[in-house]
Amino acid sequence: MQFDFKLPLPAILKAIRQSHGSSIIDLSKRTGLSRLTTAAAEGKSDPRLSTLAALFDSLGYALVPVPKQLVPEVERFINNGGVMVSVAAGAEAPVSPSMAHFEAAKKLQGDGGL
Repeated sequence: MQFDFKLPLPAILKAIRQSHGSSIIDLSKRTGLSRLTTAAAEGKSDPRLSTLAALFDSLGYALVPVPKQLVPEVERFINNGGVMVSVAAGAEAPVSPSMAHFEAAKKLQGDGGL
């Protein structure tokens, strides 16, 4: 599922619940929260963090604090289905087999070997 991280948490919660085919009643039964509390958490009220955490948890998600500077990288990771497609800044990427072959051939050519 793609996330629009600009949406407020209640809107994301509602989208996830609907994508799972769960009703507010199903979700409230799984969490032990009242139907009104569950519905309010998806609405315009300001739900408690503990309520949101319980509701997300019951849908198989966790609320995780992320340092602001890492948010774009975490968004890309989540939207790629948990696959890292780049190397973190400052980390060295391993040399691919084709690049290693190219570099070895280049060295031989420079040494008069080719």
